[in-house]
Amino acid sequence: MFLIALLSYTLINQLGITKSNPCKYCLRLYDGTYENGSYTDVYKSVGSLSPPWIPGSVCVPLIHDSKRQPPYWRLYEDVNYSGKDTAIGHGACIDDFTKSGLKRISSIQKCVYGENGMVQCISESKRGRKYCRY
Repeated sequence: MFLIALLSYTLINQLGITKSNPCKYCLRLYDGTYENGSYTDVYKSVGSLSPPWIPGSVCVPLIHDSKRQPPYWRLYEDVNYSGKDTAIGHGACIDDFTKSGLKRISSIQKCVYGENGMVQCISESKRGRKYCRY
């Protein structure tokens, strides 16, 4: 539990996390399995998490909004959107991250549907940007 708190604190400092209301189109990283414990909302792509993060569970809220297509998220074991990965869409959860096949999350990529219907995954550098709300 101490390690999770330390990693959360490091992530907060590294990415400029601010206290805010939950984000409707965010990826939610929980400290505990089955969506328990404190959480961090990620609302943009993150090319490098240092140190890597190992959440208890991961969810994307179910969106009932016809105005825009909800994004889906790709989680990568290595930085710069590389290595083993998995995708998670709106309304889905990975209830126990240790059973996901990934060992850690080192980068996160937000993917959206473009006007032409094609999926576009967004890559962002970490310098000078805020990615999370806590």
